[in-house]
Amino acid sequence: MLSLEDERWATLQHVYGSASDIPPVLARLKASPSIEDRDLWDILWGSLNHQSEVCDASFAAVPHVIDAIANHPESAHWHCFAFIASIEVGRVTWSYTIPDFLVADYAVAWHRIPPLIGRACIEPRGSLHTRGVLAALAASQQQPLLAEVLLEANEAELPEMLEWWQNR
Repeated sequence: MLSLEDERWATLQHVYGSASDIPPVLARLKASPSIEDRDLWDILWGSLNHQSEVCDASFAAVPHVIDAIANHPESAHWHCFAFIASIEVGRVTWSYTIPDFLVADYAVAWHRIPPLIGRACIEPRGSLHTRGVLAALAASQQQPLLAEVLLEANEAELPEMLEWWQNR
């Protein structure tokens, strides 16, 4: 994966310009993937997946987020899973082409997700966590529509959605 010290981060773009500010944020996440740090997640979501719009830096970040999950799957924050799933959904939705030098790392990282799922679900951790994990699994299995449904589903809407499916 692209090293956090690699100078190419400055050539990668996120929604607001150069992605040179992303490596320190990813380093913080990798040090503590269970972190509930609103600033960290505001930066990652806002810069790399703004309203489902992704950029080339988004694809460089995914292997690092998956690496953070792999180091601590049992405590990884639900944002980790939802974030990577949302990037994959955005890639498909916007037909975004991953830069050539990131393609292999991006694909290898996604292959790491299925074996991590069981370890990420040892203890019940609530609906957001479950939906994030399942969305990441769906994305890893090339099921972006299912991932998007899981990401967009609201706990309060689930009974109505189920009733609609049963009565259609």
